[in-house]
Amino acid sequence: MAGALEFRKADDVMILLDHGQLRNLARILRLREAPLMSNLGSEVERIKYLDHVNDAHDKLVDLVTASEQHTQRYEQQNNQLKAEIAKAIEEYVVLGANWAMQCIRNVLMRLTCVEKLRDQFDGLVVELEKLDQNNQIDVEDLVEKLNKLKYYMWEYANTTRSEQARRRSREFSESLMMQGSTVSYLLSRKASQLGFKPEFEDLEDQQTLQVYMAIINESRRAELPDLYNSDARKLGIFKKIDIAMLVVNSAVLVCDLFHAGEKPDGMEIAFNLTNGLED
Repeated sequence: MAGALEFRKADDVMILLDHGQLRNLARILRLREAPLMSNLGSEVERIKYLDHVNDAHDKLVDLVTASEQHTQRYEQQNNQLKAEIAKAIEEYVVLGANWAMQCIRNVLMRLTCVEKLRDQFDGLVVELEKLDQNNQIDVEDLVEKLNKLKYYMWEYANTTRSEQARRRSREFSESLMMQGSTVSYLLSRKASQLGFKPEFEDLEDQQTLQVYMAIINESRRAELPDLYNSDARKLGIFKKIDIAMLVVNSAVLVCDLFHAGEKPDGMEIAFNLTNGLED
């Protein structure tokens, strides 16, 4: 991809578009997180934690590289249409990589996010491979699906991290703490308000996603669209793996409401990388 950066001047939110900088961010995160294993009590726990740190780094770097090579494959074939769609898939992966590294503090959750993103990427690669370029409806549906997926990921990776979003999140967090609310209570209450009968832990993925998105919207940290009253179903966004990715992302955001005043290391590193303060 181009080495450009997208930066909102009134904010400290950075979306790294350059693959080299994404790899640097992954490398620096690993260097910072690996020594934390010394805080764990047993050798087994330390080895397991270090495996998660290394896997999160390696799988993310591999995914970014795969998305770039996927685009190059169609460019080398001079297939302009599929190259443009492959580029959109690559852009989605880049947004997801930014989200995973800059927003997710917990290494295991980050690894889970990267693995779900890889599953999504592999599925999109197959869809593009099978796409009949002469079927205009199928082409338009896949392009629209990618636009929506990119929009959702942009909301997670950019809008939810803005200073305004963090301020609103802090206010919501303070309100919850004053009420003595916990994450589990918040989830159960919202599930009940939405009319879901089982315990939150027993909800189906689509119901779980609705609960998470309702809480995020209530906090005003972001305005995520009502997926169930949109044309997203028609576009095939609600495949099992797509829902799983959205559930992981939304779960991270909801949990983050209780840490609203804290800025993840990944955000600081990305800011430093773009301003020549770290390499």
